[in-house]
Amino acid sequence: MFGGPWTQASRRLARLSPVATKTQKLALALAVLQAADAVACGVPVGFIKSDLDRLSCPPPLQRVLPVVKGSAAVGLLVGLKARRLGVLTSGALVGYFACAIGFHLRAGDKPIRALPAAALGAAAAVTLLRVYSPPEA
Repeated sequence: MFGGPWTQASRRLARLSPVATKTQKLALALAVLQAADAVACGVPVGFIKSDLDRLSCPPPLQRVLPVVKGSAAVGLLVGLKARRLGVLTSGALVGYFACAIGFHLRAGDKPIRALPAAALGAAAAVTLLRVYSPPEA
């Protein structure tokens, strides 16, 4: 009754080593955060909009952020099956969060304000290296 590709994928995931499963959970968590952030930017949630304005994020860039973040969420998920897409997506997220840190520094924020971007950038880097990079031969 519930055969489908999702059941097959979950069975394959269950056969992986515990370390692989933990790192894949990091990719899934990052995808969920990106999807939630895409919705929050698309609505837009008041404090996010005011923070983007305070950081001098140009309005045209603010309008494409939901698409970028939603695409990142999809890329991270599909990347679990299509490794090259996962590499591209997680690498792009490292660059995205580096730019976010730059926006905070340029705005004169205290380093603590850039900490979420740094943490998510680090999570994207770990995801790139541990989940999507090819295994050592």
